[in-house]
Formats: sequence, structure tokens, C-alpha cells
Amino acid sequence: MNKSVMEAKLTDTEPQVALNDVLATERTIMANERTFLAYCRTAFSLFIAGLSLMEFTKTHILIAIGILFIPLGVGVFVFGLWRFTKKKKAIRAGKLLGNKR
Repeated sequence: MNKSVMEAKLTDTEPQVALNDVLATERTIMANERTFLAYCRTAFSLFIAGLSLMEFTKTHILIAIGILFIPLGVGVFVFGLWRFTKKKKAIRAGKLLGNKR
């Protein structure tokens, strides 16, 4: 992003933040979005694998594994959504929760 875009993000009432801080926040937001998309991709893959195992196999054990994959995929999606919104609120509040050393 160019400097004029960064300056447009800052309002007159906010203190002037260094450009590096704004860019760091933007990188953190994009990393959070990438992580959420990875959770979505994993959840979708588990869900589709479960459906495929249930539809295209005749072995009872594989059908049982398919039945387990579907709620697991839904669970991964719900967890990813919960984590994404939690981190998004923390980023907006200025409290990054990543490092607790």
C-alpha cells in the first residue's frame, strides 16, 4: 500500500501512528484471514472425504470413518471461525494474543 492509503486510514482524532505499526497491523490481519481460510479448507476436505467414504465404499469400517469425518469437519470449521473472530477482536482492540511468554 502506498503512503496516502495509510494516511487515509488514520483519522484526525487518532494519534499519528508510525507507518510501520500500521503495516504490521495490516500484515497481522491478513495472516489471521489466511489462517481462517486454512481452517475452512481443512474442514471442507474432511467433510467431502467423509461424504465420499460413505457414498463410494462398501466396507463398514470405511463408512464408519466417513461418518466420523463429517462432524469432525464441521467442528474444525466452527473452531476456526471462533478463533478467527477472537483474534480479529483482539487485533482491533490492539491486544495481540499470540505471544504469552
